[in-house]
Amino acid sequence: MSRILIIEDERPIAQSLAYTLKREGFEAMISTDGEEGLKLALGTPPPSLIILDLMLPSLGGLEICRTLRQRQRQWIPVIML
Repeated sequence: MSRILIIEDERPIAQSLAYTLKREGFEAMISTDGEEGLKLALGTPPPSLIILDLMLPSLGGLEICRTLRQRQRQWIPVIML
């Protein structure tokens, strides 16, 4: 099963995305904070896809994306919201 990480601080949007993804058979994880989301993205096993909000509390989406590209051993696709 593919794991998709949703990093979005607006809960209704994150929950709507997760609901839709779960209905289609994906495992969806939600983080509403940039720093927590980055930790989940760098965790093991890594997600198959990241849906990333641009403006987040504590750490913005662009900074998360830059950090992922520098630290990742494997490339994970990112969709920016």
